[in-house]
Amino acid sequence: MTEIARAATIHFAVTFADADGNAATPAGATLYLSYPHRGTRVEASYALTNDAGTWTVDWESNVSEAGVVHYRVMSSGSPIAVAEGDFTLTSNPADPN
Repeated sequence: MTEIARAATIHFAVTFADADGNAATPAGATLYLSYPHRGTRVEASYALTNDAGTWTVDWESNVSEAGVVHYRVMSSGSPIAVAEGDFTLTSNPADPN
């Protein structure tokens, strides 16, 4: 599993394609996250912006505690999961964030 230092800005970027692999442009796209915070999990969503066919969003991970973060990017309209997975945010006692 990928490890990322907590408090980093994490950049998500995806492109959409139809069943034949041709570029597709949905009406919108959303990043869904589940991350640890104060002994529970927070479920959050963030709108992505389209820049020439690449949908992007930056997430400031300092809102999360160290631990596993789960993500999924989906288009609006027809719910097509483009990317999903998880990564671990790492920290140490000297981390002021």
